[in-house]
Amino acid sequence: MTNIRSKIIRYMIGITFIIVLLVLAASTFISRYSSKHRARENAQDMFTQIERVLDENQSELEYVRDAYNKTCISNAHSIAYMLQYNPDVMDDIDALKEIARMSEVDEIHIFDTTGTIIKGTHPQYYGMNFDSGEQIGFFRPMLYDRSLELVQDITPNTAEERPMQYSAVWSYDGNFILQIGMEPVNVLRVTQKNELSYIFSLLNTGGGIHLYAIDHDTGKIKGSTVKDEAGKNIRDLGLELDDVSTRADGFNAKINGENYFCVFKRLDDLRIGYAITESVLYASLDTNLLILALSLLLIALILVIAVTWYIHKYVIDSIDEINDDLQEINSGNLQKDVDVKGSAEFEELSAHINEVIRGILATTDKMSFVLNRTNMRIGVYEYNTNMKNVRFTDYVPDILSLSYKQLNELTSDYKIFQNYILSLKKNPLEGEEDTYILPGINPRYLKLEEVIQGNDTFGVIIDITHEVEQRLLAEADRDEDHMTGLLNRRGINENLEKLFRDPGALGYGAMVMIDVDYLKEVNDTYGHNAGDIYLTVIGEYLKGFGSRNNLTGRLGGDEFVMFLYEYNTEGDLMEDLHELPKLQDGKTITLENGEEVPIKFSAGYCLSYEQTDYHVLMRSADEKMYKNKRKRKNPR
Repeated sequence: MTNIRSKIIRYMIGITFIIVLLVLAASTFISRYSSKHRARENAQDMFTQIERVLDENQSELEYVRDAYNKTCISNAHSIAYMLQYNPDVMDDIDALKEIARMSEVDEIHIFDTTGTIIKGTHPQYYGMNFDSGEQIGFFRPMLYDRSLELVQDITPNTAEERPMQYSAVWSYDGNFILQIGMEPVNVLRVTQKNELSYIFSLLNTGGGIHLYAIDHDTGKIKGSTVKDEAGKNIRDLGLELDDVSTRADGFNAKINGENYFCVFKRLDDLRIGYAITESVLYASLDTNLLILALSLLLIALILVIAVTWYIHKYVIDSIDEINDDLQEINSGNLQKDVDVKGSAEFEELSAHINEVIRGILATTDKMSFVLNRTNMRIGVYEYNTNMKNVRFTDYVPDILSLSYKQLNELTSDYKIFQNYILSLKKNPLEGEEDTYILPGINPRYLKLEEVIQGNDTFGVIIDITHEVEQRLLAEADRDEDHMTGLLNRRGINENLEKLFRDPGALGYGAMVMIDVDYLKEVNDTYGHNAGDIYLTVIGEYLKGFGSRNNLTGRLGGDEFVMFLYEYNTEGDLMEDLHELPKLQDGKTITLENGEEVPIKFSAGYCLSYEQTDYHVLMRSADEKMYKNKRKRKNPR
């Protein structure tokens, strides 16, 4: 049977479509190159015009600015002279405003010798000094050199943001600094003529063409033929400063989301740019290429339709048939056979898919065989969320103690099995990772780990009941005092360490240290066996002491520790602690020979509220216990 590749190759006349693409691509490249070349030439002509206008305007600006600066200084000297010889005027704001009007200035400010505004036409500035901002700080050098006469560049004033030019001189007697502010109308007019946005407005760029003036170092837009773009950064438009600085032959870019071809040229500290939209640049190109493309695409379309029909008949239909079979398999029917004919390739593919499915079905049996040979209680389960059934190895039902009914229910629906596993994980074994308790008459301890990949979940369950029981027995033996059955020093320290990890949860509590007083007499009189009974009974009394939680242990010899905690109020705690003296001297112990001996021990306690270190509590309680022992020995 002929393979599908040979059928497609013989049927498809591929070379025709390739030629169509090559011709269209070549025509496009040549036309675009020519259009960009014309745009570069137009840009250079525009740059030449801009440079010529800038040179002419700059000469005029320098002349006007120099003349205006001299006028500013002259006006400042005149007003300073008037105020020096008529100082009372400085206290009259209306008089100062009249002087300002007559002198054709807008603002008058009088600074004292420290550089602070004390008088002037604008009271809102009183109290400001040369440290009040960058604008006023320009005149600070006058404090150190009284010969200075300074004229500031045009800058917006603080109150109204109106363009002003400030100048300042010292009075002839050196008692004050006179500063005036004037609106530089002529300078602004000539400056405006030299602004690039103004120059750009005089040039006839035509639709779809924009001019830009960009700071060479920062990328800030100094001028533009587009409103509201001056003052922005070229990054806001979509341009990169590196492209503007290095790609002198022009480059393509997106400006405000529209495609442009851009050419830039260095002019002093600026980059002058010419940007033309691709829709204008390639206006004629699009029409010509459209006609060519339609002709070529008609040929390609006929071939594509024919080839598509052929592929659909001999490939797509077969693939759809395979997909339908796989979807049924994916839904849980692993007994489905794939049998797609039509070409040698699809017959071979069907055979391989069937082999894979048979391998999947055999995986669980193989895994069970291997695990059974290890003599280890390990179970494995697997399910896919696209398939309803859950697959187990042989040991899983036994490990989980499942009845036949439970087994059928869990294997028939993965959602039921998921909920079962979640309920099992609600009983974790403290201190063990991924280990859980299976409740029952004889609880089991199970190690459970899952791996989830996409829709597949693979889990391993290990019965570690024997190991956990052995460890728990060893830990209990390690932390227990064998004679009294109480916690030993190691056990009491470990339990206190756990409790004090969250001191706030302990409520009101007390650490009590106990030292048995009568043990030596009991040992000497009745023997050490009687002494052991004496200590054991005292430990039982201590363990049952109090109305709330009690952690009691024997530190060794005749020393005991008792920690009372989780009392709601300090009053409840103190009520129990007041019962301690009754236990100290109000109880007796009956020995094996029937004789009764009194309980005698010394005790000291320390309240634990808001204390975070149980060692500090034990030391404090121990000190109080020894005080109690000395008092009991010497009552007076």
